[in-house]
Amino acid sequence: MKVDARCIECLLSRVRYEAKLSTGDEEKIMKACLTGLRAMCNYFRPDECSGRVATLVHREVYEVLGDSDPYK
Repeated sequence: MKVDARCIECLLSRVRYEAKLSTGDEEKIMKACLTGLRAMCNYFRPDECSGRVATLVHREVYEVLGDSDPYK
């Protein structure tokens, strides 16, 4: 599935949710969200697969959080 403008809001909300699961540190949550935004700027293209964009964004955010699985 190709990305859609609605993917931006959804993906960023997931980044924030995952960051909040991972930490209560508001500064780290903000850093994770900013990292997610930067990653979306790098990878979000109209012809790109939404799954690939999401994977790349989450990978960078998890690295900033120092948490390979915020859901566990």
